[in-house]
Amino acid sequence: MTTSRLNGAESLAEPELRDLRRLRTIVDDLPAAVYRNTPGPEGRFVEFNPYMSTMFGYSPDELRQISVADLYWERGERAALSEKVIASGIVTNELLQLKRKDGSPVWGSVTARVVKEGAASYFDGIIFDATELMSIQTITHQLLGPLASIQGHASNVKDGTYSWDRAKLAAQSIEAQSMFCAMLVRNLALLPQLLGANPQKRELEELRRQFGPVALAPLLISIAVNYQAVSRFRDISVHADARSLDVLPPVRGLDGLLRHAFSNIVDNAVKYSYEKTGVAIRGRQDGERVRVLFENYGTVLGLRDLPKLFTRGYRAQAARYIQPAGTGLGLWIARAIVLFHGGDIVPHATDAELKTVFEVVLPRA
Repeated sequence: MTTSRLNGAESLAEPELRDLRRLRTIVDDLPAAVYRNTPGPEGRFVEFNPYMSTMFGYSPDELRQISVADLYWERGERAALSEKVIASGIVTNELLQLKRKDGSPVWGSVTARVVKEGAASYFDGIIFDATELMSIQTITHQLLGPLASIQGHASNVKDGTYSWDRAKLAAQSIEAQSMFCAMLVRNLALLPQLLGANPQKRELEELRRQFGPVALAPLLISIAVNYQAVSRFRDISVHADARSLDVLPPVRGLDGLLRHAFSNIVDNAVKYSYEKTGVAIRGRQDGERVRVLFENYGTVLGLRDLPKLFTRGYRAQAARYIQPAGTGLGLWIARAIVLFHGGDIVPHATDAELKTVFEVVLPRA
């Protein structure tokens, strides 16, 4: 890389030195992380430009001390990439989920190649921040599902495939799905701030200043009613227990974002429930915390799935079998929203009962 050539540049002619300095200036000013590191599952940084610190939040001294694998969301992906680069000599535009020093996610588009200097081998590469692109992709994914459902129902009604009673159910489903799409559009300006790898704290604080009391009972009951129309086609009921929800105190937050998070959880429960079963939503107060439980009977999560369940793109093996077209984004988005509200989502799986419970915990207002 440029830096090493400059360090041993005493023997170069002045025109060559000027070219190298110009090249170094270009590399140093790039809004992308340029680096050289050693191969292997861990790897160590040898050289890097200033944007590497900007992108990942480490000081130059810290970057020299950590392993390259420390920047990966899943450390095993560093070993996989290293093997791939060594095998092919180069990889281009590899999308990887990485993480900053503070633990926040950042998506990188990585291009790297093997270079040799004497007996030593290195990886020279560049990482572009692809987080905004992935945020757009995420939002697109969230819209495609309900739009496909609307299109399918509309086509069946137009072609006369549905009976009159079924057509009325389809109309209710179309109304519910269109309301979900409208909610997504209203949240378009907010989601990138919550899901991005470089969230501006000032913007997030501005969002928090808009927090107000949110009554959970009417919010959750309306979500259940909307999903009744969608789930009836698979003979799955969605029921919100008004008795346990009505006594819950309000939480502080943004109604639209919480609706989005809860809707994603219900959508996930309906998607992986067995036919002729039900999705139940009930509440429980626990001191200063409010707990909302979403229960369904169907595809059971394995213990090894639980730690990875909210990782972007992760899908349990059973889920991939039942819904091959899924992308593993819904629960990731739901948890990001709940975390922003000072809470968390805790999954529970019971193999014996084939029951899965997602417990949303939020601070009361």
